[in-house]
Formats: sequence, structure tokens, C-alpha cells
Amino acid sequence: MQNNKIYYLSTVILLPSISFIFGVTTFLSEAPVWCEYSPFKQLNWCQPEPACNSNDNNTLECANTLFNGDKYHNPAKLKIDTLRDHKPSIYFRVDETMHMKFDSHHDGYIFIYNINPKGELITLFPNKYCPQLEQSYIKAEKTLVIPDIYWTCDFPVSEPTGTNTLLAVLIENKMEYNILPVNFKTVSPQHAKSLLHLLRMQLENLTMENQHGEERPIKWSAKMAEYQIKH
Repeated sequence: MQNNKIYYLSTVILLPSISFIFGVTTFLSEAPVWCEYSPFKQLNWCQPEPACNSNDNNTLECANTLFNGDKYHNPAKLKIDTLRDHKPSIYFRVDETMHMKFDSHHDGYIFIYNINPKGELITLFPNKYCPQLEQSYIKAEKTLVIPDIYWTCDFPVSEPTGTNTLLAVLIENKMEYNILPVNFKTVSPQHAKSLLHLLRMQLENLTMENQHGEERPIKWSAKMAEYQIKH
């Protein structure tokens, strides 16, 4: 019975359809938990890369390994600026509101993660308070500010103080679903590294059907930016 379950999970995870990916990613925030247990540890897609699996590497180092350096991938030339009082700034105090300004050479949908000084990971946008994907759409050579003045939610800066890092992903394909976990939930450093690895794998392996019925890899870019929180 257990072998049948393993076979089932291994099979469905590899299915390329966007509808399946949406279903899987709604519980990805829990996936790193059960990936820590045998026999799931033996599944390749559960295994973080060596740099992310080492106790000597924190969440930020893992993110840099997966999205910077040799694996830097930003064909859209995505840029991020953090705004304080609608002016560029990387310095914020607790309870102030942060805005994020994005520029891109390509159209697409933006998804944002935040890594705090403790190494915890949170899906910053979209989330259950700001769930609308159309709010994350950016047109090429145009500026997008998140949140804008018409939104009913914002992003108050909160503790812990120190250096935070934004990880933004731009997906150029028309999105019908949010492929990232949508819960406004903090993920522990241990599980955050596994979740970042799963995110990178999705971006590399996800395909969508074009107008001719052919499966094609999605087009995506990623960019990281730091900001500081003080009391």
C-alpha cells in the first residue's frame, strides 16, 4: 500500500499541466515538512541542492545559490525598488508601510517572497489578503507599484529588525492561477530552503500549452533586493 502511494505521488508531481501545478502548490508550504521523512527523502524533487541542504547555509545563502550567481536568470531585466513615503529607500521602521516598484522589459505577472533576518520565508504577494493576479501584471517598459493607491491592503513593516531580502519572480505567460503558495504564512528556515528549491524546480520544469496545443516551457525572470528594518 505504501509503495502504491509513493508511485502515485511521484507520478502526479511530474504532470506538466498548469491546473495540476496550482493544486500542488496550494500545499507546498507543507511539502517541506513531509519531505523530511523517509521514504520521501529518496524522491529527487524533495531534495534541496547541496548548498541548501547544509546546516552551514542559511535561507538567504540558499536563495542566492538558486537565483543568483551561476543560476542568475533575468532575461526580462526585472528591477525592484523599495519605497518609503513613495520615495526610493532601503530603510524602514517597524509599522511603516513599504511599497515596491518594479520595472521590466517584458510583460508578465509578479510574485514576491520575503526572507527576514531569522531566515524565515513568507509569500508576500499575492496572498490571501491581496489575491488578485491582475494586480501583479506589469507591462513592458512600464512601472508597477505594489500596492497602488486603489488597493484595500498594504504591506506594513514588522519585526524582526535587520536585513530583509525580497525575491521577486516574473512569469511572462498568461496566468490563470497563482503557482506559488497563497497563504500569508511564515515558513521556518529549515523548510524555507526546501520551498525555495521547489520553487526553482517549478520555474524550470513548468510548461503551458500554446495556441497550437503544444507544451512549451514558461518564460520567467527572478530578481533579489535587500532592505533594512529598524525600531
